[in-house]
Amino acid sequence: TAKTVIESFQEMINFFKRFLSYFYNTQENILGEMLTTKEPVCVRRAFNGMIYDELMERYPKLFTTIMPYTSRAPLEYELDGGYFHFVSEERIRADERNNEYIELITSYGKLYGLTIGGVQDVLRQGKHCILDVIYDNAIRRLKSLNINPIVILVKPSSHDQIINWADGNIREEDAHKEFRRCCRDEQNFGDLITHVITDANSFEDIFQQVKDIVFGQKRQLPDGPAVFKECAVWMEPEQQQNNVESINSYLDCSHNEPLLIEPLEDDLHSSWIR
Repeated sequence: TAKTVIESFQEMINFFKRFLSYFYNTQENILGEMLTTKEPVCVRRAFNGMIYDELMERYPKLFTTIMPYTSRAPLEYELDGGYFHFVSEERIRADERNNEYIELITSYGKLYGLTIGGVQDVLRQGKHCILDVIYDNAIRRLKSLNINPIVILVKPSSHDQIINWADGNIREEDAHKEFRRCCRDEQNFGDLITHVITDANSFEDIFQQVKDIVFGQKRQLPDGPAVFKECAVWMEPEQQQNNVESINSYLDCSHNEPLLIEPLEDDLHSSWIR
């Protein structure tokens, strides 16, 4: 009868409602678990600025950066807490003595720094903290505090591969510079690197692999130090180990020595220094 058909149809609707409710709750639980297990993310060199921008644009609820502190005066259009915390040099020096910075540099006589508290604030929000840092000391400082970032090296085989990844939209001179930076990063960050991307065919391919690593949390430790064929500077393994031990000793939380670094002009490519 018509009544039986309607009752059967209603039962079918209720079944699908229960199924959708179960599916939705399951997804919410998975998402909730993801949001409580975020790790900071650091992509070294090739296209890292573009990768960071894409991550934050496509997934604004999952990725954000740290707001830096600076001793420089705000520009006409800048507000405190907009892109920078504008504070006095004395305040930064005092915070430095209290070991509150993971990275502190000077550029054109002004101080710029990223704080441990900034990283912790992002993690408390349930987001991945993007670490747009210049030197490996910042990662070592976090690891000394049991904060273990995902460190991804995008490793080209030559400057020609960088040109191919950029689809030709980069000058050969700039590709050489970027390749040398990649080489230097592999040496400096070598023991900190958790993943290496080498087999990408394009920027989109690199970005997809970064996403797979971050969301999949698959550790891919490199098999020892790798040498670039066009590497400008190379340290023997024994020198690397001595360098690592020296840095680890320097970053011991008990030290009261300044963390301030005067970066090379070639290193001032980081988007947060301006």
